Amino acid sequence: MIKDKLESTTKMAGEIREKIKELSEDLESLNQLQHKTFAEYFQSLGLKFEESELKDFFKKPYILLPKAKQEWYCIVPAFINFQVGYFDRREGSYNIYIINKYSRWMNDIPEFMLEEIELDEPDKIYVANGELRFEENLLEKVRTKFGHRIKDLQKDKAKIKQGHEFELIAELIDEGNLPFIPKPIEEEDFREPILNFTTIGKYSFQEDVYKEFLKKGAVGVYWMTGAGKSFLAMKSLDSLDYDSKTKRKFLVTPTSTLVDQWKIYFEKYAPRLLEEVDILTYQSYHKIVENIKQGKKYICGVFDECDRLPADTFSRFATIDMKYRLGLSATPYREDGRTNYIFALTGYPFGLDWKSLIQILEKKLHPINIYILKSEQDKIKKITELLDLNKKTLIFSDSISVGKQISNKFNIPHIHGTTKKRLEVLEDNKVSVVSRVMDYGVSIKDLRHIIEVNFLFGSRKQQVQRTGRLLHSLSKNSRHDILFTTNEFNNYKKRLFGLMEKGFKLNFFNEATKDKIKVQEEDVRPLREIKMPEKKKEEFVPEPTTSIQHGNVDYETFLKNDTVQKLIKEAVSETAQKKLLKGALALIFQKKRPVSYEEIRKSLGLTGTTNMPSVVRYLEKYELVKKIKEGGTHKIDFNIEGINEIVELSKQREKSQGLIDDLFGEGK
Repeated sequence: MIKDKLESTTKMAGEIREKIKELSEDLESLNQLQHKTFAEYFQSLGLKFEESELKDFFKKPYILLPKAKQEWYCIVPAFINFQVGYFDRREGSYNIYIINKYSRWMNDIPEFMLEEIELDEPDKIYVANGELRFEENLLEKVRTKFGHRIKDLQKDKAKIKQGHEFELIAELIDEGNLPFIPKPIEEEDFREPILNFTTIGKYSFQEDVYKEFLKKGAVGVYWMTGAGKSFLAMKSLDSLDYDSKTKRKFLVTPTSTLVDQWKIYFEKYAPRLLEEVDILTYQSYHKIVENIKQGKKYICGVFDECDRLPADTFSRFATIDMKYRLGLSATPYREDGRTNYIFALTGYPFGLDWKSLIQILEKKLHPINIYILKSEQDKIKKITELLDLNKKTLIFSDSISVGKQISNKFNIPHIHGTTKKRLEVLEDNKVSVVSRVMDYGVSIKDLRHIIEVNFLFGSRKQQVQRTGRLLHSLSKNSRHDILFTTNEFNNYKKRLFGLMEKGFKLNFFNEATKDKIKVQEEDVRPLREIKMPEKKKEEFVPEPTTSIQHGNVDYETFLKNDTVQKLIKEAVSETAQKKLLKGALALIFQKKRPVSYEEIRKSLGLTGTTNMPSVVRYLEKYELVKKIKEGGTHKIDFNIEGINEIVELSKQREKSQGLIDDLFGEGK
């Protein structure tokens, strides 16, 4: 018996070796064919094909260029299947990504690139139990940058002023630090979870982060839609003891639709939680406050779709006294620039790139078809062509009036903000037209088709979330159709960049022309011819001295500096608070001293609260101002001492943009 098995195994091993040999020969033939194809193509362009250069290119098929302080562009040919960081835009046949500290935290930067960009190591500054703790060598940095939020400063710690903890954490994160100290789940708070699902096997990545939650007590989970964030939250919540007075739990979510869905999840997968968890919308903050006033205490809070929190609501939820917390989002970035708020509210970030999760979960990205049409009425006609009333379908329309028109034409329900029992309506009908109340979190297991008729301008986040409804589905052969008018496509096509970043294949159909011809992605984008730079004789040119002596710079000299003026224009162009920003700069120059937020408001004739911190952030981004504290009052002043750093950062940005312009022929 053993002899027969040995002979059989030996025979099988021989056959495997033969197959490997055949495969190697096939791969070699393919390499030779590719080499020949490349060579012939280059010859057709009148260029010499250098095989060694091509090999070097594939060793490093990207360019890294500085964008700002601790931020880089990564430029990659579009034919390379490579994603990193945040997809910014496409220029011709090149994809341009942005990488920074958030990319590192989200595991979106490969190790070999981390070594190349040399992101600053975070300072060892932490927030715990109402204190800011830090290493002694960071005392002056803490005093300068965060002095307005602390008191009783000592050599390695300080007390945090009441009401300042959340903003302090957000500012630390903005500086590149993760200021959290692990707070493991205490033995008296833990219980064995009782669940109707598993987090083992291909879901072991969920189990890994669950264990991290037990170790750290505060985590943010940023996986793609359909990857099981809800299951991780249920296991985490069910692992915590419950007492109606001293160990309550809450879960907040953006819409009443998701409140209903969480109740369905709890009933099906974690029945104990139905009675234990207060499920609320973000607008119901007052209910939690009322419970606290009655002497009730919370052990844990879960923030679902935490990127959706209104900016002023973040700090309110952050003030709730709870031992443990968990944040969930598939799109952990904010289009108002306050991404740091997401991390400040939730805790240690854990993410996996979409490509890895697609492989782990054995999913397949559905096709996305882009139809470019002449008018809004052409969209209605196109729905008629695309719609199959026998397939589970969502038709998205942000416009209520357009939604009603579609509802009446096809005799289908219209689900929007005032619709009651939305999930029941979805369940009972094959096809529904829906507003943006269905953008986030909704899981429809038999969904086959999405048609987008109307949308929120250029929002990438909304675009990714909407297509994510299909990733929740168990149906095969699903698809997503997006309808643009020509004007919409020209103005809002950037909403598609998020899909490209995630690896979706986009098929474009330009039906605004007389002949309805399928066009390639690059044909509907403004192409720029790649400029082949002429070889120039290298000459040594000494680097001009740009250092400016601080003693020679006053308020007027600072403001007249060419670099400073250019950066002020950039800051003004980025913010919606242009009047406030200009007023702040004008008052500093007029007074020739630090000025308070209140002085700025009065100088502009403004009353009540204004968003000064937001304006100051734009100025700080370009190192134009510094924040100081005088006599307990927050003030800002020109960053005169930092003028050399301002000039140097501007030079880096100009150099990067110059290289991009050379590559894409911007100067033509």
